[in-house]
Amino acid sequence: MRITLIASVLLLNAGISLSQVRPISDLHQNNSSGVPTLLNNVVQVEGIVTVSDQFTDLSFVQDSSGGVGVFDSAFVNSVQIGDTLIITGQVAQFNGLTRLINVTIDSVVGVGGAPEYLVIRAADIEGEGNGGVENLEGRLIRLNGASLSDPDRNWPPGGRETASDGTGSFTIYSKRNTEIPFTPKPRGSFDIIGVISQLDINSPFTSGYEVIPRFLSDIIERDAPVFISPLTIVSFGSTWVDVRWATEDSSFGSVSFESESGNSVGVQETELTDDGEHDFRVDSLTASTFYHIRANAWLRADTTRSAEVFFLTSSPPESSGEIKVFFNKKVDTTYAIPGNKAIGNASYRFIILNRINSAEYTIDLALYSLSLDIISDALIAAKDRGVVIRFVYEDRTTQSAVQSLIDEGIQVIKDNFGTNDGNGLMHNKFIIFDGRSDSSASNDWVLTGSANWTARGIDVNMQNLILIQDQALARVYTREFNEMWGSASDVANADSSKFSSHKSNNIPHLLNIGGRRVEVYMSPTDGVTSQIRNKIAAARESLYFCILAYTRDDIAGTMRGRIDNLPGFHLRGIFDHSMDPNVSVYPDMVNWGVDVHLDDESGTLHHKYMVIDGFGTAGNPVVITGSHNWSTAAETRNNENTIIIYDSLIANLYVQEFAERYRQASGDSLPIPVMVSVTDEDNSLPTEFTLSQNYPNPFNPVTTVIYSLSISGFVNLSIYNIRGELVSTVVNEFQKPGEYRTKWNADNVASGIYFYRLQIGSASVSKKMLLLK
Repeated sequence: MRITLIASVLLLNAGISLSQVRPISDLHQNNSSGVPTLLNNVVQVEGIVTVSDQFTDLSFVQDSSGGVGVFDSAFVNSVQIGDTLIITGQVAQFNGLTRLINVTIDSVVGVGGAPEYLVIRAADIEGEGNGGVENLEGRLIRLNGASLSDPDRNWPPGGRETASDGTGSFTIYSKRNTEIPFTPKPRGSFDIIGVISQLDINSPFTSGYEVIPRFLSDIIERDAPVFISPLTIVSFGSTWVDVRWATEDSSFGSVSFESESGNSVGVQETELTDDGEHDFRVDSLTASTFYHIRANAWLRADTTRSAEVFFLTSSPPESSGEIKVFFNKKVDTTYAIPGNKAIGNASYRFIILNRINSAEYTIDLALYSLSLDIISDALIAAKDRGVVIRFVYEDRTTQSAVQSLIDEGIQVIKDNFGTNDGNGLMHNKFIIFDGRSDSSASNDWVLTGSANWTARGIDVNMQNLILIQDQALARVYTREFNEMWGSASDVANADSSKFSSHKSNNIPHLLNIGGRRVEVYMSPTDGVTSQIRNKIAAARESLYFCILAYTRDDIAGTMRGRIDNLPGFHLRGIFDHSMDPNVSVYPDMVNWGVDVHLDDESGTLHHKYMVIDGFGTAGNPVVITGSHNWSTAAETRNNENTIIIYDSLIANLYVQEFAERYRQASGDSLPIPVMVSVTDEDNSLPTEFTLSQNYPNPFNPVTTVIYSLSISGFVNLSIYNIRGELVSTVVNEFQKPGEYRTKWNADNVASGIYFYRLQIGSASVSKKMLLLK
């Protein structure tokens, strides 16, 4: 009744005939600047109210052609959803959103109607605004089969969340004054109803589209399979990838994949599995290509999508996968595996010059320091024969060798370049040769290690250099380089360039190089310290390290766990003699009785390497090297790179290097580990591998998990949400046989179903728990 009285008064003063009613879509015709061509015009439209006062200050109406916002407090407070009205108002725009202001209600056509929604996909939202036309803005829509990228915790008040539906991603805005904030977010697949609004402050206003639900009932959770094990890459090659995931119950499955360039898109389906476990090979992929991959699980109509995995197929056969390691000081080849003698006293000048002179197309350098004229001369000569050179450099006084490059027209940027500069060092020491050319997969080389390119750096200080021929690896390092450069082109872009914490964790970390497992991590974004600790925690036989700066107590604590829990375990390390005892972990390790020493040679021990289980008597030999010191600066501020290689021959090369450094520092030969058997005096050992139901269950917010081990092993107990995404790691360490109790505090996550998975080696078991807050 109230709306009828208001409308009667307004009709008397409208002064506009009903024949002037426009389709709402006319309001969304924009000029090249993204501004409505009818801006500031007074128009008349007819439409049904889809949002009244749910958003407090903004209503929406729509007709069959489109929808529009109404920013008028009198209107907002006088209408109801389902009212069909003829209204007059002035076309305005705010943060890209077209809306009507100064609105009058000319006629009430009907009340109590049911607004219809338009069913769309995320890809439709991503394409909104193309060609200057907005087809969706202001409309009530429904989007089915969505999943949140972060389903933990509750909807934030006035917060924005990213969701996807398999065709693309979109933003959901939980408006502060609705009933949605502080309620649990859907943890699986869901449908959503809402209006398309926009928040974009920059012309031409073609981004920032978002879905705003009106009620809690606008978010419809679906009865879909629940992931209890996340999508995991098991193995891969140049044209295929083997993946694994599991749902709680039986389900059909498929794998969706798309190359980053968008040139390769596909879906391959798996069979129905009775136990919900899926092992599947995706084939017909392209070598050395970045892919986004996702698992889909369904049983009836509803589908759950896993978290997306980003990976890189391995190089084609033309890439040799050859890995060359060079040490610039003497090594002890008596520790060499037959036919695997390390190269010591190597001439780094010759190695570097040989690669520069062999480059055909591109050279990308990320160097902390360069003072060798012979190197800069070779780079200038390469430029003169047509090689394109890009150089990322530390913000420091420009060295003369670098200035000569600038003088010859080679672009050099420092890490103070642009607005996203870093607050740490550009401490990298890597170079990519011919990584931006697709002419051949046999000429892509990556050079990295610990050495700065100065006379002291390569002649006096103790260093390691590693050179790898692999196209896929070159593309990973090029991706990191381009992020700092701000562009994939020859010219750096100051607006897009990013350093230090402005960078993203955006590279695939796992590679297959010549049949070897290789991992690559960049600092400070990729959690390098955690990766180092994880590798230490998996060691079975020995840890040998040579390190310039080692100040991280957490790494030292993980090392101590190895010697405390594994009888006969060898932990040995060499520190640079100039270490600061006030910050270095060296004094603590000495107090623990660890076999560590200060180097006793001229120059600086500039290495940053560790050999894990290098003799292979137990465990898997691994080498960690690169530019990353074990310091907080490297972890949180500096631009660094770390490469981890799983290979017994490469590990043996580093053992030969370490043996010589150990002999020089301690005066003794490096002992070879002999692992002893472990005897436990507790006779009440479990006879099987068991995981008990948590208690209490349901719980809030703390629950206890009990499990039993019949053998010693590296144990991982982790919590996952129903999309198979990792929520928390509760246990991640080596444990002896026995019964264990541990607690999980879920204070910082939302109510819902969770799964806890116990894994020892390749064996695992999962159970479900319910958190009710």
